Amino acid sequence: MNKEINILSSVGLYVRLSREDDNKTEMSESITNQKSLLTQYVKENNLRLVDIYIDDGYSGTNFDRPAFKRMIDDILKGKINMVITKDMSRLGRDYIGTGELIEKFFPSHGVRYIAVTDNIDTYLDNSNNDIAPFKAIMNDMYAKDISKKIKSSLRAKQKEGKWVGGRTPFGYMQNPNDKNKLVIFEEQAVIVKRIFDMCLEGLTCYKIALKLTNEKVKTPAEYYSYDYAHLMISYLIEMMGKDNFLIAIKSKECIEKMSEDLVSKSINYYTNKYNNKSKLK
Repeated sequence: MNKEINILSSVGLYVRLSREDDNKTEMSESITNQKSLLTQYVKENNLRLVDIYIDDGYSGTNFDRPAFKRMIDDILKGKINMVITKDMSRLGRDYIGTGELIEKFFPSHGVRYIAVTDNIDTYLDNSNNDIAPFKAIMNDMYAKDISKKIKSSLRAKQKEGKWVGGRTPFGYMQNPNDKNKLVIFEEQAVIVKRIFDMCLEGLTCYKIALKLTNEKVKTPAEYYSYDYAHLMISYLIEMMGKDNFLIAIKSKECIEKMSEDLVSKSINYYTNKYNNKSKLK
């Protein structure tokens, strides 16, 4: 590899792991292992690393990913001119979108793309680059096949009467011993029964809601710990990164609009969300 090119290169490493990849038995696709492989590649080739972009838990079938968007923004700003991934599927599994990136977007912005284990390097003229479109198609087919299998599995469970949703209906909770079964959540069930009784008495939805509000009965949102303000801030933390977010909110305008308690709560929420996601892996 040309040393002069290496010195001029500003590298961005892109790492991604999604649910379909997490179903694999081997650990070769894990975030940690991807980072290790790529940083080692950077050291061995004397490249200048600018940033590592990590999308943990995002599908490759679309490009609506926070770290990916940040990487594209950095390319447009001229911060990086080389993108390296473990393989092409990390960049994306949508063969049309991935092809657009590799064949059009990267070249038009002077970006060199390397997929380490696929031996693809857009700077070099080799046969592996010629088969890149076919690899993109295979990655796309893999994602679609996994999606079909997951949907088929969920439908089969539904036909058996098993719960396969996310948040449970108000008045129910998942059985602690079997996540595919629902059991009555007694505290919420009392409220549900009251609502039905008031409806049978002829009360309108508005009057029922007003009565429960006046009695300070918790809403479903309160039971599910919804706090739209801190969820929005948590989203900003995820998009910007915790350190960048903390720097941004030091401005007087932000401090006036956000309480210290709300910011602290949001950071804790994001940290717990990240830790819980890591435990699942």
